[in-house]
Amino acid sequence: MYFRIFLLLSVYFLTFFSCKKRETDIAVLQCDENFGWQDSSSSHPKNAVYTQLIKGLTDMGLPGISLMIQDEQGTWYKSFGYADIKNKTKMQPCHLGKVASVTKLFTATMIYKLVDAGKIKLTDPISMYIDQKYIDKIKNADHCRITDLLSHSSGIYDIVFDPEFILYSFNNLDKEKSYEKLLSFAYNKNPVFDYNARHEYNQTMNHVLLALIINRVTNEDQSLMLRHEIFSPLQMHHSYIRPQEELPWTQVAKGYYDVNATGRLQDLTPLFTGDGRGFTGIYTNPNDLRLFANALFRDKTLLSNASLNDMMNIPHFDTTLACAGGCRAMQITVDGFVYTWYGHPGGEVNYGAGVFYCPEKKATISYTLNYGVAFTKKGAYTEAYFAFRKKLFEEVSR
Repeated sequence: MYFRIFLLLSVYFLTFFSCKKRETDIAVLQCDENFGWQDSSSSHPKNAVYTQLIKGLTDMGLPGISLMIQDEQGTWYKSFGYADIKNKTKMQPCHLGKVASVTKLFTATMIYKLVDAGKIKLTDPISMYIDQKYIDKIKNADHCRITDLLSHSSGIYDIVFDPEFILYSFNNLDKEKSYEKLLSFAYNKNPVFDYNARHEYNQTMNHVLLALIINRVTNEDQSLMLRHEIFSPLQMHHSYIRPQEELPWTQVAKGYYDVNATGRLQDLTPLFTGDGRGFTGIYTNPNDLRLFANALFRDKTLLSNASLNDMMNIPHFDTTLACAGGCRAMQITVDGFVYTWYGHPGGEVNYGAGVFYCPEKKATISYTLNYGVAFTKKGAYTEAYFAFRKKLFEEVSR
């Protein structure tokens, strides 16, 4: 499956990246590093350990990364590598990155806020809010409740590796997709598994449907709720959702991928997948991600206790990341103690990100990188990233 997909991708990369210049090609990157937090990086007892972790990634060729860690010793934050390889623009803490599937955690939070407001119930069938013409064409949708989408137990077809979806995406590299277009790739496709038979992470359709539910209930696009209910109150001044909001391209780190696993990076910055439709599309930096995670998990100011407990409920653990009620969880064992990190990772063909909070350590991890980590079996850079992530959680948990 992987090799067939990558063959298709390679053909289309070669075709479309020799075409017209785009706004992302000519943007001169610049940003203001003044965020207003107290930087205790140099005095942090693990400064050398964390520095070496991210420096090791860029030393081996990964373009750039920004990492932020807040724990009881203070706030540690550094950037390494390049935001723009061609122009040798160094990655800075203020550069924005696309956080990919971390967007799902924001979408889930908006759903729970609607629950807290008494506007929906988790047990509501999604057919109460989704047009019947879509329900009839998407297998398992007629059985699904909102809670099934959040817990990834719907079994609905996941379009992320669908050949038609991939071909359309790279044929229309910098063009947005409508909700209806995204849904169409799942029409009459066999479900991944029988409804509610198990929990298995769905990268696309569950959250497209959740976004549509938010649209129906609020009578406006979910991007407005995202801005009014999360970004603005939390003073996330460096966060945007594409395509509903105009991006400050001069602040966006260019996104790259090693298509043929040869070490040759290609600039895929303008790529649209399902941006702005519930499962991806947010651009931000690690500090804004930290503000969000702290409000949600540490300070508990975004949701009621009942909703937060439901979100953090773990149906089961697998060997890596487990599905929960709209978020993801990772268990790390260090020196015989088990630490649970709640949040969400993100990975697309051109960017990666993650934000997690650990109650036992009272610690928050947030990071962005401008390299695609969507595929776990593609090249040395990707393997190095996943090794870095594992080591990072172990070190912060230690």
